Amino acid sequence: MVIRFIGLKKLNDGQQAAINKISNKYYQKIARNLKKDVDVDLQVKIDDTAGKRERFTIKIRIDQPSVLINANSSDWDLNKALHKAFEAVLREIEHKFKSKPLKWRFLTKRKLEEE
Repeated sequence: MVIRFIGLKKLNDGQQAAINKISNKYYQKIARNLKKDVDVDLQVKIDDTAGKRERFTIKIRIDQPSVLINANSSDWDLNKALHKAFEAVLREIEHKFKSKPLKWRFLTKRKLEEE
């Protein structure tokens, strides 16, 4: 039940606070979907620091005894890159465990009940 941050010291205080806030919010969603304690590794890299803008690359890795999930994202905006990476992790969890109900199943049940 740990979020381990890598490369967080290179960011300023506002960016660190944003990463902590967003990652804690998504950590609760991930733990709820996996129904177990989860170890999350979040790596932040800064690219293109020679110019005026910085490009952020986020790598997320989830370790669990039965599950290994990786997701990558990069963007010029830190918050957008974090959201993209965590949404990719959630999609991967839904895909692996089929936790999201399929819409067509409900439609076929409804048709059978009507007949």
